[in-house]
Amino acid sequence: VADRGKNRLQECDSSGSYGLQFGSDGTGEGQFMMPGGITLDSLDNIYIADLALNRVQKFDFNGNYISQFGSAGSGDGQFQNPGMLAVDNTNNLYVTDLGNRRIQKFDSNGNFLMKFGSLGTANGQFYLPSGIAVDTTGNIYISDGSLMRVQKFDSTGAFISTVGTSGFADGYFNTPYGLRCDPMNNLFVADSYNSRIQKFDSNGNIVH
Repeated sequence: VADRGKNRLQECDSSGSYGLQFGSDGTGEGQFMMPGGITLDSLDNIYIADLALNRVQKFDFNGNYISQFGSAGSGDGQFQNPGMLAVDNTNNLYVTDLGNRRIQKFDSNGNFLMKFGSLGTANGQFYLPSGIAVDTTGNIYISDGSLMRVQKFDSTGAFISTVGTSGFADGYFNTPYGLRCDPMNNLFVADSYNSRIQKFDSNGNIVH
């Protein structure tokens, strides 16, 4: 759990019992200023988006600092408020670069691989990319809370389809945010201001 107000990460087991914590206020290695997105790779390394410091830090599963990458800016490998994170099945890392209205992809060592997206309302564009998830085939899902939709891309960043629009009925959103794919490639969407979770199949059809 990214405990943003206290600039630390806490670990709990599946019953909610406290395990460990790491991090503190600051700009040094292993410190944070507004930790946000968090994900783990297949080796149980932990990646954390440090939003205010425009970087991503990497730790082992015991909370020991390994490395970091990123800085403030709009160039490749730079960020304007990195948000949520996701890892694919080859341990490549995807970062929602909020202020630059794009998604960036890195290898497990933090080397820049590619980017996609820009400011706008057309297919493949974003106003505020927030949640991100990657399914078992490498498709990438991005929620855009301001545009009330989730977009689907292939592993190269090419646009595939859109799920949802503004509304309150099944399949509609009011500020979609967090995303997660299950092993069957169903997509779960935190529909924030409708106060619910919605589930879709891999074709964007609502399940419940």
